[in-house]
Amino acid sequence: MSILRYWYLRWGRILPLLLVVASASMLASSTATLLLGAYRGVEAFAASSNVIVVYDASSRTPFTGLLPLSLVENISAARGVEAVSPEVIAPCLINGKPVFVRGVEWESFTRLTGLKIVSGEPGLPKNSILIGFRAAERLGLKPGDTVLVARL
Repeated sequence: MSILRYWYLRWGRILPLLLVVASASMLASSTATLLLGAYRGVEAFAASSNVIVVYDASSRTPFTGLLPLSLVENISAARGVEAVSPEVIAPCLINGKPVFVRGVEWESFTRLTGLKIVSGEPGLPKNSILIGFRAAERLGLKPGDTVLVARL
């Protein structure tokens, strides 16, 4: 005796219900994955608990917002602020591979972070890049290489 013999357990009625439940589950999980990815992207740039990332709340992502540069002076003047590093973060392609590029003001950035340069020159001239050793290995870059950065 099959359980499907009962009138309320017909495939014609169960299948749409299963499709709706599966679709809602996939929509919820993909939304959660996208939101968590955006949160972790911002969290990766704020490496410690005493770092505050300021971004435009009306933008879709922290990477697409615009803030006036005068805000740097206002934040720097606030009591308790030790260092301010204005930065631009953008998804880009380098050598055909996707990466996040972070444009910084070198002097402000080095006051804020304790970077250890393992290869290359410690002072960066204009239009230079500083790249992490793992990203350099993944992209096949060495000190002195010329890099073309294409915005996505």
